[in-house]
Amino acid sequence: MKFFKTNSKEIINNCQLYFGLQPIFNPDAIKKRNINFLNKIFTTCNALCKLVVSTALSEMITMCSAT
Repeated sequence: MKFFKTNSKEIINNCQLYFGLQPIFNPDAIKKRNINFLNKIFTTCNALCKLVVSTALSEMITMCSAT
């Protein structure tokens, strides 16, 4: 964890616990980040994002139905 300049897994785990961070490679965390990203695509005013809304919607349906 470069922010704290340490390679100790114990310190990294404690930092993640106390700062409310989830491990990067946690599948649930990745799914949550993807859903948050797709939600932002739905609500943006960006014209380019509006072009991919249908793809984002199908991706969101796929992810949510997998649970």
